[in-house]
Amino acid sequence: MANLRVKWVLPTTRQSGKPLPSGEVAHTRIELSADAGANWVKLGDFPPATLETLVQDLDFGVWQVRGTVFDVAGRPSVPLVKEVTNADTTPPSVLGDLTLTLE
Repeated sequence: MANLRVKWVLPTTRQSGKPLPSGEVAHTRIELSADAGANWVKLGDFPPATLETLVQDLDFGVWQVRGTVFDVAGRPSVPLVKEVTNADTTPPSVLGDLTLTLE
């Protein structure tokens, strides 16, 4: 298990290339997937002043994180998806058995 800090940078332009004033950003939605994006769990809708969140006790495996910015009119950006692997680095479990024979 591990903690995953997710940080993001708000856009300064719209998809058209025109400027996006900071006051026109409503929130950023951050979501998490453990099944290659088939299903997503919303971690939160974060106001513009919040630029990071912490996912605690992330289980082992490959995870996708998706971030989408919404403007004050409710229009979403194209989502940005990144992937992280939390490898199981724990040692092997105990032997299944030991057989002892006196000879």
